[in-house]
Amino acid sequence: MAGEIALLTVEMRLPGIQSLKEKRRILQSMIQKMKSKFNVAVSETDLQDTWQRAELSIVSINTSWNELQRTIGYIQNWIQSQYEIEVIEDRIERL
Repeated sequence: MAGEIALLTVEMRLPGIQSLKEKRRILQSMIQKMKSKFNVAVSETDLQDTWQRAELSIVSINTSWNELQRTIGYIQNWIQSQYEIEVIEDRIERL
């Protein structure tokens, strides 16, 4: 049985961040919690040298595309409910 792969890319603004060190601390916490809670692969993929913006890429694999869409929806809601961020753009790709 073939698996389905979903890629969620989230570009976000992190208001109130005063340094790259603070940004990295927050992102590392977010990444570790996402990996643990949703069993996904997560990486900061762009805007590493920008204080108040970040881009995370999140990958999930499942045998069902519908289950992947549900998981991605949970992740999108979780990100916005757990952290003081503004999502600028998020994209879902089926790989």
